[in-house]
Amino acid sequence: MSESFDVNSFLAQLESDKPKEFTSDRINKVLMNARDNQGTVVFIPFLNKRNNNFYYKLNNVLEWRGATSIIEAEQAWYKILSKEEYGKLSQEDSDLYDEVEGLWNTISGYDKFSYDKIRRRNYTIFYGIVQSHKNQSGNEITKHSEKPCLLIFPSHSPIDALNSAIAAKCQTLKGNKEWITAVLSPATTGRKGVVSVVFKKSSGAGYDTQVNFEINSDYSIIVDPSKNYDEEVKLFDDPVRDLLGWQGGDNNALFNRKVFTEAKADMQIALKKLSNSANVTAVPENIKETTTSPEVKNEGAENKVDSDTQKLIDDLPF
Repeated sequence: MSESFDVNSFLAQLESDKPKEFTSDRINKVLMNARDNQGTVVFIPFLNKRNNNFYYKLNNVLEWRGATSIIEAEQAWYKILSKEEYGKLSQEDSDLYDEVEGLWNTISGYDKFSYDKIRRRNYTIFYGIVQSHKNQSGNEITKHSEKPCLLIFPSHSPIDALNSAIAAKCQTLKGNKEWITAVLSPATTGRKGVVSVVFKKSSGAGYDTQVNFEINSDYSIIVDPSKNYDEEVKLFDDPVRDLLGWQGGDNNALFNRKVFTEAKADMQIALKKLSNSANVTAVPENIKETTTSPEVKNEGAENKVDSDTQKLIDDLPF
């Protein structure tokens, strides 16, 4: 047996055999409506494949907390997206959707349930690798660190804040936009910047949101540019399907007939109880026949058009 020993080869092999840091095979959902998650989240943003953008915007999501047999939970939040999000539906599925939407609108018209039972929400969702997540007290939430995450904001305010932050930094740099690709890039390696979002419930309606950017410099390395995120990015596919989770359909379809059937049955029970209540009069015909969702009201900044942000992204060199 040879007595020669190649130290460099040994160390190289040792490094190669070291367990990979990435061990998750699923997306970690970070629900920013939860008070425990509100604070400051710093992440490397990645494109999603649904709209080939760094965020996805959902309007007028109707939600109902009810019973289900699909998961092991007594109650769960059903999410009824805008009809167009489900793509082309069969006539049968389209009719079922209309029934469930109509029931939601009818029950909502009674104004007898709290926000913990029935609600309407806007969402902004991002894919990203979380670098740091601190709650409002400044304590680190370590369970999300260095993991592929779906960041779920129950508001459109992050879009407006992102727009304002990009515009402000470009103005500071006298119109220079080259820095943007250090943060917003489709690359899985060579990343050099992060997005920092401060998000918390405001004292009034809505949420307070601030966006900042941190970029590598000669004096500070924010992101290791040698790190490769190929494996994580494979998970960044359809943020809406990941948002729905167990409510999504088969074969990458979003519409799940069983989910809508159970939501319909649960809402029918609730509606019957409301109708039988001595304190509730008959449902007005104009409410009973409603099958389209009215506009979200009193959302303030959440309804601002984000065309400026989209234009900046559209102009990026990739």
